[in-house]
Amino acid sequence: MKENSGSPRLPGSDLFHLYEINPFNSIKKNGYLDGPVFWFAYARQALAAGLQILGLRAGDKVLVPDYICNVIESAFYDLNIKIIYYPIKTDLTPDFDEIEKKTDKETKAFLSVNYFGYPGPMERIMAYCSYHNLFFIEDNAHGFLSKNGDQWLGRYGAISITSIRKSFPVPHGAILRINGNPAGSIFPPPIKNLSNKKHRVSVYYLKKLLKRFLPQFFKKPSMEQRWSWVNVPLAIPDKYMEIGFNGFVKGIVQFINYKSFCRNKINQYEALVQFIKNQKIFSGRLLYDTLPDGVVPLQIPVVLNDQDQNRSDLLTLLNRKGIASSYWPDLPDEVIANPDRFPVANYLKDNLIHFALR
Repeated sequence: MKENSGSPRLPGSDLFHLYEINPFNSIKKNGYLDGPVFWFAYARQALAAGLQILGLRAGDKVLVPDYICNVIESAFYDLNIKIIYYPIKTDLTPDFDEIEKKTDKETKAFLSVNYFGYPGPMERIMAYCSYHNLFFIEDNAHGFLSKNGDQWLGRYGAISITSIRKSFPVPHGAILRINGNPAGSIFPPPIKNLSNKKHRVSVYYLKKLLKRFLPQFFKKPSMEQRWSWVNVPLAIPDKYMEIGFNGFVKGIVQFINYKSFCRNKINQYEALVQFIKNQKIFSGRLLYDTLPDGVVPLQIPVVLNDQDQNRSDLLTLLNRKGIASSYWPDLPDEVIANPDRFPVANYLKDNLIHFALR
């Protein structure tokens, strides 16, 4: 494995810039946060609340893509809602032929992911949900401030969840958007209790922000702790489901300058794509050949070509060179245990890496 990389010069992955904060030209001012929006610490909490808003009950089934992080199971666990995993194709779109076989009278909802900030096939998904009378749950955890043409992602599903902390360096933050009134009733009490729950001391969150701004003043974990490239099983009960949201984070997020944020992301994307095309460290292909107008990518996914290449060694090398890269996701146990039923997800688990944009 060659090590001459020609590494791109990129901003620190743990920082945001002062020009990205502007109360006079913010996402709050341009309407991104308009409508019924609930704030949570993590997207899995937002999803659990959304399932209740949809009126789903124990025993109901929800179609969920097999290529997804196992933490999604936390949202379904306490509600006893059954996940039915469906396979995706190599372009990360749903395999509707297989989905049709898995849809029955107990199926109440269809969840699709806007992978890495790119929109899914919205028209096909919504047509399928309409035909089978299913709720469309839009998992937009990767798509903060990304668009499908002129329409923001996170506005297509009956409910949509968006993770802010994945795209913007705050300690936590996610939103649940209600697009319409899918349940036809008031929000149940658990929604209010969870979305308004706050940590006692905002200094705790301020400290975490400062650790992102001033990393040189804090001891970093060892290399072995920072770089672990194995699938991590989900721990149940999930401790992250109990973490309360604090308005301190919301105050920062509301003042993000949309144009500056997106411009910074696109500049980083272009620099990294140029690096990926020119580097001699590994052999691989970009999962997405182009960047459509309006898309603000969370990461740049690359599928490795060399089957003999050790992905763990490669990721360690890249990070040592200052190129923030990792793997995603930690797949659910059911998917890992059944590679014949879920071949694409298991292939990508072993052969896809992504490059961070921050």
